[in-house]
Amino acid sequence: MSSDYLELFWSLLDLSKHDELRSTIPRNFSWNILHPVDQTAVLVAACKLPVVAQEEERILDLIEWFVKSGASISQKSGNTNRCYQVWKTKDKDNTTIKVEFTGHSVMSYINAWRQALQGKPEWKQQFDFLAKVVERIARASRQLHTRRRASVDEGIVDIWEKYLHATISHDLTIEASDGRVTAHAQMLMAASPVVQAMLESPMKERQTLGISENFK
Repeated sequence: MSSDYLELFWSLLDLSKHDELRSTIPRNFSWNILHPVDQTAVLVAACKLPVVAQEEERILDLIEWFVKSGASISQKSGNTNRCYQVWKTKDKDNTTIKVEFTGHSVMSYINAWRQALQGKPEWKQQFDFLAKVVERIARASRQLHTRRRASVDEGIVDIWEKYLHATISHDLTIEASDGRVTAHAQMLMAASPVVQAMLESPMKERQTLGISENFK
């Protein structure tokens, strides 16, 4: 993994550029890395307390995606004097709470924060958010452990990619709020029972769901 890419990865994570982060992570990404300054494990660095409720879902989605993609919940942060701290802007001196990063895995880090926020009504949103993080990590871990892994030859992957981009044989149009995309209906039906149910429903229902087939 090049140092330039790692610098990009941490910069995007620090800036909360989650969409850009997901789109740039390569298949062979090594998750066993630490933040170059804070020495935090990947999941610890991603576990930021939301300032407003609207931020919660984006952070939760990213953490769940990290776990599914290979980030280890047991990876520990390095030895550092760095910490993460929060405060209320109206009274910073009397409301500042901090937790050091040293030696924490994501689960021990969450527990440390829950202990620090326990019994403080003004931090109830953040306290409850940490419980949601645990739920997402547990869900992602269950899905990861129940899914069988298999090695696929690169030649097969190349064929799949060519088939994906063979738009001339696409027989399904998906209409979304930001435009249309086409795909192979049979492939989506095989991959998703939900999509299969939508495509096998009456045409009126399909249109309501924003999906229509190309009959040629």
